[in-house]
Amino acid sequence: VAGLYDSDTKEMCIPSFSSGTSNSGKKAAEKKLAEISSELDDIVLAHEFTHALEDQYWPLDDPKDHDSKASTDRGTAHGFVSEGSATREMIEVLPAQWERGSPDRYFMLWNLLHSGLGEFALNYELSGVWKSPDAMVQGVPETLSRTEAMPYSFGYTFCTKVMREWGLDGLDYIYDHPPVSSAQVMHPTKCWEWRDFPVQIDLPETLPGGWKQVSGDSVGEAGMAALFGCQFEGLNYGLGLAQGWDGDRVALFEGSGGHRLLLWASSWNSTNAAGRYLEACVKERQAAHQAVVTGNSGNRLEWERPDGRAGIIRRDGKRVILLETDNRDALPDAETYARAVTFTEPPEDAVRAAANSPLRRF
Repeated sequence: VAGLYDSDTKEMCIPSFSSGTSNSGKKAAEKKLAEISSELDDIVLAHEFTHALEDQYWPLDDPKDHDSKASTDRGTAHGFVSEGSATREMIEVLPAQWERGSPDRYFMLWNLLHSGLGEFALNYELSGVWKSPDAMVQGVPETLSRTEAMPYSFGYTFCTKVMREWGLDGLDYIYDHPPVSSAQVMHPTKCWEWRDFPVQIDLPETLPGGWKQVSGDSVGEAGMAALFGCQFEGLNYGLGLAQGWDGDRVALFEGSGGHRLLLWASSWNSTNAAGRYLEACVKERQAAHQAVVTGNSGNRLEWERPDGRAGIIRRDGKRVILLETDNRDALPDAETYARAVTFTEPPEDAVRAAANSPLRRF
């Protein structure tokens, strides 16, 4: 950990390293680490200090980010913006680190960083951070490691674009009107030109047969991109599969005898995107759990796993529902469970449609 701003205690924590009294080899390594730490201190301080300033005006722990009933990854989107902004401000420290008492050197590097070429190079470098081997942490699943690194890539690109076009006033506007999904940050036009709000998906607390919901969450476009990208060993491929996300909600249910049932509902911008997602889910089950497809009727696929679990995924237009359980007796009721899921189109879409007639668009 290079640094941490603790939003609970309102403290910045930046580790310092000093050489000890151990053997010469270890002492030399610690000395080198201390030198590197000293060079990074100002950069890390700028990053964490930005978080501290953000937290004073726009609390990092927004209760809305933890809405357990929402069908969007609002908390992830908030993290993308805060980390992207802090990373951007951290880079502003580099000219001061390099100038060494020479104002000319400072302005030279500052102008280079903010030139078209400099912005392109920085954006190219940081956009690939989450794909880099350096994002991996030993003992941590790849999907989680890359998901944790995503904010520094997509968040930086998003905040830089806003600041370049609208300055800090633009970033203030974003903080006052925060994005509600990682999709809005990954595709800035969905956040800035016209907000593309996700479909609200509601899953019942209980299902026929004695099933009771024990946990729920939203995966979001970023989560899906990491999940499929890591599973299929193609992160760009994962991004392509997740594109078109328009809301999702996943819940785990517990039944009698300790049986479990997973219900995952999602909405997509097009039938093509929904179809790609359906096929990807089945391929992911096959790759990760050696599942065997036992039924295929176009928009409905069924599978069985060697560990005794079985699942069904069905598509109805742009909406997809996945169900998997270790109690096969529940599968005949899959259609009943699917009908218990409700999809509510965002009211903003109706406003947009009314304000943008086909003739006006033409």
